[in-house]
Amino acid sequence: MSMNAMFVQVDEAELSRIQADPSLAETLFASEPLMPPVFTALAKAMQDRVRAAGPQLMADALSRLDPALRRQIEESMGRTTSALASGGGGDAILKLMEGRRARGAGAHTVLSLDKAWHGVHYVLCGEVEPGAELLSQVVLGGVELGDDEGFSGYGPPRYFTAAQVAELGQALSRHATS
Repeated sequence: MSMNAMFVQVDEAELSRIQADPSLAETLFASEPLMPPVFTALAKAMQDRVRAAGPQLMADALSRLDPALRRQIEESMGRTTSALASGGGGDAILKLMEGRRARGAGAHTVLSLDKAWHGVHYVLCGEVEPGAELLSQVVLGGVELGDDEGFSGYGPPRYFTAAQVAELGQALSRHATS
């Protein structure tokens, strides 16, 4: 497993929502929709099935996960695995499904450096490690978003404000012409 770099453009309103709930950042990096389109408009019969069988199925799946990941999912759902196993929480599962679909529905401009991130960093600043210079911040800088390593395993996601992006853009333009 290796680290990949991906930059996703969001507007200020979406950044504010993500700052309020850093777990929302994960949806920005999903390469596939979190919810297949067939589930976006569940018929009443299907909703009833999810309410009835969903909690037990979810509890069964959660019981097989690493305990730390299980706790993280339980917190995001507001339900424990044992509460789901007892049959409660069908409406919460439907709400979670709809929320995930809605958050993942927006199109974003994405730049992926894949595994070349460290090479790009070195070309920009001539250093292996991040430094204080502006060009050193382009790939390895930004404000950490929360303290959770949940979805990446390499630390929390980071962000730049619009003003910081503008400043970095100017520095990159100067670098490209020098």
